[in-house]
Amino acid sequence: MSTVVWQPLPPNGDSHHWTRVLRLHASAASQIITCDLEVVAVSELGNNISYEAISYRWGDPTTLETIICNHAPVKISRNLMSALRSLRSEQRDRVLWADSRYINQNDEDEKANQVARFGLVFSCASRVMIWLGDGSDGTSDGFPTLQKLALLNDESDMTGWRPRTEATENDRRALCRLIGNEYFERLWVIQEIVKARDAVLRCGDAELPSGVFDSGMSYFYDTVGEPLTHPNIQSVMTTIALRHSKGTPLMLSPLLYNLRSQQMTDSLDKIFAVIGLLSPDGIPPSDELIPNYRVDVCSSYTQAAYHCLRE
Repeated sequence: MSTVVWQPLPPNGDSHHWTRVLRLHASAASQIITCDLEVVAVSELGNNISYEAISYRWGDPTTLETIICNHAPVKISRNLMSALRSLRSEQRDRVLWADSRYINQNDEDEKANQVARFGLVFSCASRVMIWLGDGSDGTSDGFPTLQKLALLNDESDMTGWRPRTEATENDRRALCRLIGNEYFERLWVIQEIVKARDAVLRCGDAELPSGVFDSGMSYFYDTVGEPLTHPNIQSVMTTIALRHSKGTPLMLSPLLYNLRSQQMTDSLDKIFAVIGLLSPDGIPPSDELIPNYRVDVCSSYTQAAYHCLRE
């Protein structure tokens, strides 16, 4: 990777912390992706700087594609490439944030400092784009089903009556393909979804507002005669519940238990990926929970256990 891309962030101070955003240049769909990484103060995010955050799974780290960033070739994952292609406009630049490219993953101190502010970054975004891939796997087949169920939920809210839902086998298969997307298996995406003030699921060119997803899934879960048995259903419903309990104090121990099946690449992220849910601004609530990628897993888990015992 070019050193031109990864220029160090300025030192953090008491009132200033720094991050990078990506300016995705407007261009035709046939042209190579070009962009610039820009260093900005975290305090400017959502105030003087409007941006969208991308929530996505990294995918296979060995399958990479090339973009031009700060006038230098840079390798990114195929999944992020497909997201950038989908989001690129021919008329205007877009300002974006996504973790794998805007953080120097080889700098443990920078990574820890940025991770501690993920919750803030996603809560300040004008919109969070939940990228589910290009749609070739049939993920978006569940969108019409959830739109239909969300309408039923709206009607039941007005009448106070929630009739039992008779889901067709096609509905069930479509919903299983949707929540079976590998995106929903990842631990980090929970915080990214929960902290978003506005989010939309995007699969190829198809979009579904997160509120419709929440409403449709909740109605199906509450009223269907035979619930879905997909292994991702617990984490999906937990995420929806967390989104609708913003402002409610949360405890680390039940979060770790309810999200225990979620996947992460680094074992330290079993803790770091959920601590942002414990406070409204996403900042770790105590020093012992501040991310530190230089400690061993045993020490990190022990500190988390001490915190749980004191809750």
